[in-house]
Amino acid sequence: MDLLRAHRSFLANHPSSVVFWSSLIEAAGIPFPSRVILILTPAFLATERDLVRLIIVATIGALLGDHVPYTAGRVAGTRMLGLYCKVTIGSARCMERTLEYFRRFGAAALVLSRFSTSVRIFASARAGCGHITYLRYLAKLPDANQ
Repeated sequence: MDLLRAHRSFLANHPSSVVFWSSLIEAAGIPFPSRVILILTPAFLATERDLVRLIIVATIGALLGDHVPYTAGRVAGTRMLGLYCKVTIGSARCMERTLEYFRRFGAAALVLSRFSTSVRIFASARAGCGHITYLRYLAKLPDANQ
């Protein structure tokens, strides 16, 4: 019970930083209960201005976290996709399905992937593998070669 009270106290004292880091961690692809934290945190806020700040901080954290898989794909290429499949105990066809999904939907896979955490990470990493330039990644625009 004391552990729960300590966590609740920390959330009440640092709501913006907890929401920022939890949003960033989950957007980077690490399983984390950021949505639960985001739902609970407004109970600890005092004003509407705090709520607006919380929304901005959560958005910034999620946007920055989205760049982690893209950068990993840019640096490590398709090896990173294979490694992630192994780490997440994905099936043997994990990487093939991701590449097939990306070939089928192209840059639209980035927008569609917002509805699936695992696809979002792989789509961002695949975009970083050289399939989409950084500016197109930011704008979520289709590649001219498709």
